[in-house]
Amino acid sequence: MSTATYAIASRSFSQSTSKACFYICRSGHPETAAKYFFAMHKCANKWAGYAEQFLRANQLAEFTESHEAHRDTQYRYTLEENGVLTVHQASFHKRKKWGVLFVGMWYDFINEFLVLPFEERLFSFSVSEFVNIRQVMTMREAIKAASESSDNYLLRDEIGSYLMEYKKEFGFLDISLLFKQEKSEN
Repeated sequence: MSTATYAIASRSFSQSTSKACFYICRSGHPETAAKYFFAMHKCANKWAGYAEQFLRANQLAEFTESHEAHRDTQYRYTLEENGVLTVHQASFHKRKKWGVLFVGMWYDFINEFLVLPFEERLFSFSVSEFVNIRQVMTMREAIKAASESSDNYLLRDEIGSYLMEYKKEFGFLDISLLFKQEKSEN
């Protein structure tokens, strides 16, 4: 059994950023941690910071003082306000040493360690043509947003780019499933 701590950027009322640290005593492996971060993404309160979303979405998360407060952890996950996630993994030779396992965007971590169908993978999309605002969405969420807004050409272009990358990588793409499932949900 592996354990992990999660130091995650939080928004305060003053709009300054701090970090809240959580401990989850079961399965800190990247595959399970990716599920916790995916649950964070699915949290309904998008106005809150990452830490608030993470806590609301993961019932096993307990507040803790810091990464160093628990000696039994094998993984340390640190999520910054800009979305960069750093994962450290302990190795046990003569003494415990921490090495970097992953550095990148949190949604890329999910896509790497959690097996998801293409329509549920996470991507960063432009949601405004006038202001540089990006939002992390599944392909299905992006297609729905594009269909609800007739003037968001950047979003449609990015959807097309991601679809073409997928087709190049895997050699096939059946997007009809995306549209059929979307229509059946309405």
